[in-house]
Amino acid sequence: MAKDECYLHHWSSISKVADESKLVEELRVGLRGRSGSGSFSSLPASNGNPLPINTTLAALNSKVEWLYGAMHELNAKVVTILETVTRLESAVPTSTAPGAKRYFTRQSSISEGEREGKRFKRNEIVTSAFSGPEFNEQDGVHVYTDGGCFDNGKNGSRAGIGVYWGYNDPDNVSERLTGRPTNIRAEIHAAATAVRIAKRRGIKKLIVHTDSQFLINGITKWIIGWKKNGWKCTTGKPVINKDDFEAIDNQLSNISVKWVHVKSHSGDFGNEEADNLAKQGAKKPESS
Repeated sequence: MAKDECYLHHWSSISKVADESKLVEELRVGLRGRSGSGSFSSLPASNGNPLPINTTLAALNSKVEWLYGAMHELNAKVVTILETVTRLESAVPTSTAPGAKRYFTRQSSISEGEREGKRFKRNEIVTSAFSGPEFNEQDGVHVYTDGGCFDNGKNGSRAGIGVYWGYNDPDNVSERLTGRPTNIRAEIHAAATAVRIAKRRGIKKLIVHTDSQFLINGITKWIIGWKKNGWKCTTGKPVINKDDFEAIDNQLSNISVKWVHVKSHSGDFGNEEADNLAKQGAKKPESS
């Protein structure tokens, strides 16, 4: 049962108990009032013998108390169930049940960054950085890029890239990622595609909006050390995404790029459009 359905089911039970207790309480108050006014002293019983008012009120009072107890118990159960559902939802991994819609991973995971010999730290969370000479915001052309992968790291995974320049822009890109399908590769190649298009359009100052911290750190900071170390991490192991970063690095000549981090799933229109393009691209057949 879904979380909302579970809540509504139990809340419906509480409402029914509440309605019944309200009616009984009103009847009890009414009987007490009439008894005090002396309008009558007994009620007819099912066997034809009148029952004393006090006996009837005692029975009603017992019923009300039981109903209040039932309401309290039901409410406690609902709270417990909702807390359990919330805890289980927060612990669900980034995958879905068989037959459900496959999960599309948009961001480069921390574990992938660690495999490159880099551990994400608070001081490595950047909002913007430059490749090439810096420039003023108003002088740059904006573009949004995104990449992601269905069933990342599993057999049958499919990755796509999205580049969004604007509504119905002919240079918008939605393509299936060729080669090894991973989140990081999709993010890198989406950005590389945007830079390549920008250079073809004669753009000299480009502002790339991306939700990948790994991409921004990799292309603006870590790549310097990788090159000095012969494309090896600080651990001495080869950089896994060497070819991908070399591809985008080669595109960065004769153009200045400002990399701006966008928080994913935050309602940023350009980022959402790039994400949709990437999803569509991942569903396309792989080009030969």
